[in-house]
Amino acid sequence: MEQDGRTRLAKGRKYFARLRQKKTFDLSAFFGEEFQFDIPREFRFLSFYLYERDPPHETDKIMGVKCPSRRMTLHKYHGKDQWFPITPVDADSEVQSGQRGGGQDRENTYNLVEDAPGFQETRVSLWHDSAGVFGNVFLGEVKIPLHDLIQPQEHDAWYFLQPRDTAPGRQQRGDLGTLRLNLHYTSDHVFSSQSYDSLRNLILQSTSVEPITGSVAWLLGEVVPQRQDVVQPLTRVFLHHGQVVPFVSAFARHEISKITDTNTIFRGNTLVSKCIDELMKLVGHHYLRSTLKPTLDLIFRERKPCEIDPTKLQQGESRDINLSNIKEYISVILKAIINSALSCPPVMCQIFSELKELANTYFPNEREVRYSVISGFVFLRFFAPAILHPKLFDLTSEQIDPSTQRTLTLLSKTVQSVGNLVSSRTSHPNFTESYMRRESYMREVFALCVTAKHVEGMRTAMNCVEEKEWLDLLTKVCQYNSHRLKQYHPGAYINSVWVCCRSPSENAPGCSAVSNYLECELKVHIDSDREMERLRSLLMDNISRLEELHAACESVAMFGGGREVRVGGTTVESPPVAYKSLSAVISSVRHLQMEHCNHQRRILRTLRYGSKQAPIGDDNYLLLQSTNNPV
Repeated sequence: MEQDGRTRLAKGRKYFARLRQKKTFDLSAFFGEEFQFDIPREFRFLSFYLYERDPPHETDKIMGVKCPSRRMTLHKYHGKDQWFPITPVDADSEVQSGQRGGGQDRENTYNLVEDAPGFQETRVSLWHDSAGVFGNVFLGEVKIPLHDLIQPQEHDAWYFLQPRDTAPGRQQRGDLGTLRLNLHYTSDHVFSSQSYDSLRNLILQSTSVEPITGSVAWLLGEVVPQRQDVVQPLTRVFLHHGQVVPFVSAFARHEISKITDTNTIFRGNTLVSKCIDELMKLVGHHYLRSTLKPTLDLIFRERKPCEIDPTKLQQGESRDINLSNIKEYISVILKAIINSALSCPPVMCQIFSELKELANTYFPNEREVRYSVISGFVFLRFFAPAILHPKLFDLTSEQIDPSTQRTLTLLSKTVQSVGNLVSSRTSHPNFTESYMRRESYMREVFALCVTAKHVEGMRTAMNCVEEKEWLDLLTKVCQYNSHRLKQYHPGAYINSVWVCCRSPSENAPGCSAVSNYLECELKVHIDSDREMERLRSLLMDNISRLEELHAACESVAMFGGGREVRVGGTTVESPPVAYKSLSAVISSVRHLQMEHCNHQRRILRTLRYGSKQAPIGDDNYLLLQSTNNPV
């Protein structure tokens, strides 16, 4: 019997993240990496590959891989801390992803002759022609059961490439260990911009709602369990639409108005404090790099020991030498921070100006508060964390050894202490002595940097919003003028020639660089629609909580009464105002959810098993069908 078969092969896209640890004298295998990345929509598997560096050959040798889930089941691992066994990798078990060769489509016809009984399937293997020493590379294979083919019809379909069968026991290579993963996976389907206009307007109008606790933005921060999930998209939306300063000002005013102890201002993880943190990371990245990275690079390059705690000194180390090293580094860092005032991004300066004005309004008799509201963010939440964890702030990509990490800890602790002193009511000697009692080994370091000169320098660095610093403010206005040139002519144009460069053209570009010009583009690329879809998804995931608040506020709004409403841990100060906001946001979210469900149904109606989008052998298609749930 002869059969004419035709098939097409679909490669399974498998995206992976590479974790690299630089070997040090510390042979502990417990290390971690934290990273965020986007995955193309067409991916089918997410795999994590571990490589071992081979120093002599400067190559990476693959140790193993763990593929925790298909695309459609990744949500099961969201936010969960789990250990996965590391499985060995070889040419047979891997399906190679990506396009190889010219990428041209080809059709080949084969005549299959059944010479022996039990001939039940056709197996097609795909190889990549390689001129290297290792020969051809196996890409994957498909197995087509012949009993599934209907004769004499032509069978034209896409098949999902699978690993090759291996002999029993081939995978036994000993225990390769385990990999702990804490995945945070989100999948958003972004619609056209006008689809989000209603919800976007409700969120942007939050700054004008009185009281602010009845606004959509505030309610959003209350109903979502993990506040950090809200902070990033919410801050980005307000920043993109130029409303981030009014947004922060309105929320900060509400928080400061409730403060009874000025020492606790913005020290908690409230919505506004976390939004300011996120804003500083977004717009202050270049500022942070230009201020800290030169010194951090020097520390990573020199790797000088800086341990000054006598109980932690390593054998052969000299405390005097280490003390000299740490003093050198802290002096350079403090000088860089003090001289960085004019490099602070305009948006951050505007935010700090608003915070200072609020502090003066609510605490007119406590002069130190106007410094503490700023130093709490600049030092405690910006510079000190970046020094302590430079990888999280993209200031280095190196794996930091324990000795260097200890250096960063001491530097961060010192900067933090200076920041506390800037806003302290206590005199410098008293404050210093109080701190020394807890960590006496830091006495010499604090004696160097906790001085009136340094404190005044730090306060001057924060005074870019003060009226008495009008000269610095004018300089900053000129610096961030959108029409400001990078080059200028220091000489005059006389007798048809520039005196400085002798150029005859009056419109010739400048011959000298303008001083203190920022080399970066401070604008942050933000996809507002994508961030709105993230917020919509968060609201939909917590729709029952919104409806619970809505029902509680409705009774008060309908029957009158100005009493507060408390549901769970949320207190609504003005139920009528919150009821109006909740009604609008629930309606908007429900409408968007209906659009999503209709879009999903359209996909399922047009998607055919065996098409390029859903090749035979890909279980993601079957899982997709099971997720088609109504609103």
